[in-house]
Amino acid sequence: MNIIRKSGSLFLWANLLIWSKLPKHVRRGSLGLTWGRFIFYLVGLQGGHVQLETTYFFRNRAELKLLGEITAQMNGNVDVLVVGCSEGAEVLSILHTINKAQPELKTNILAFDISESALAIARKGSYLRNSRLFKYTRAIEIEELFSRTDDTLTVNNYYMEKIQWRNEDPTREPVRSSLSKQDIVFINRLLFHMSKSEAERCLRAAASLVRRGGFLFVSGVDLDLRSRLAQEYGWRPITKYLEEIHSGDETMTMDWPFKRWGLEPLNKKRKDWALRYCSVFQLT
Repeated sequence: MNIIRKSGSLFLWANLLIWSKLPKHVRRGSLGLTWGRFIFYLVGLQGGHVQLETTYFFRNRAELKLLGEITAQMNGNVDVLVVGCSEGAEVLSILHTINKAQPELKTNILAFDISESALAIARKGSYLRNSRLFKYTRAIEIEELFSRTDDTLTVNNYYMEKIQWRNEDPTREPVRSSLSKQDIVFINRLLFHMSKSEAERCLRAAASLVRRGGFLFVSGVDLDLRSRLAQEYGWRPITKYLEEIHSGDETMTMDWPFKRWGLEPLNKKRKDWALRYCSVFQLT
């Protein structure tokens, strides 16, 4: 088994050298996409699924723009659940986006993660100004979200009081059954790090937490799995900004096909392209 795995690693390494020298139009062509999907399949067979805690503030602008437009139409309360909140950067980006889109909306966020070390950072709400988390953050967003002391940025209480940080897995019992249905559920950028069977279980459970008419944001997942479940359950794809959202997170697009979290380039030649590459759904 070690010999087979080592041979597979050498094969992937050789392909990486070739791939890196190909022009973009070749990698995005029919032959390149077919080759890339085969490499990506082999990467998935290598094993060693490790859950990464890497995250960023405002990492996918198009996704947040769509979230803002969705919540701008809401009134009263909005309940949001985030699976795999990590160090809190994406949760705070979500909350800031909703607040800017609909200031009168009472937003309640449940943020879950199984990593206590990541949650400790999220709960504290303090980050070094030169942290990698701020790679995509604008100056005005820093001013609106944080107060500053020397080189440390601390999240304003106005935002922190709207979030419950929980060291649990909301996709497993008995936690799942104890939760009410949510208006919006995020399960972004973590399913690729699981085995396919575990990712499917997790995604089905997360979708069950969305109220009828609510929205599911799901990226960083096997595209065949996501489109299969979308068809099975009749999820309605929200195709506005689909292309911008699909390519909006460079940390995923630039790593395909040699990393398991890499995201396949959008291919409009596929008949099912709108469903395959959509990452936001309304559950009707």
